Amino acid sequence: MYVMWYANVRPHFDKTRYKLEMFNESMIMIIFYLMVLFSKFNTNPNTFFMFGSTYLIVLAAVLFVNIMMMLWKTVKKIRRKR
Repeated sequence: MYVMWYANVRPHFDKTRYKLEMFNESMIMIIFYLMVLFSKFNTNPNTFFMFGSTYLIVLAAVLFVNIMMMLWKTVKKIRRKR
C-alpha cells in the first residue's frame, strides 16, 4: 500500500530521491519474500544455500546503491560550496 501511495503522490520533488525510494522499497519487498523461503516450507538444503546467496546479493546491492548515493550527494554538496 505504501509503495502504491508513494508512486501516486510523489511527495519528493527530486527525481533521484523518488527513484532511490522506489528502489529501496522494491528491494525490501524482495528481501521479505526471500525470508519466507527460510521457513519450514523449504526442506531442501540446496535451496537454502541458493536463496541465502540471493538474499546476500540483494542486501549488498541495496547497501552499495545507498552508499554511492550518499557519496555522490556529499561530493555534489562540497562542489557547490566551492
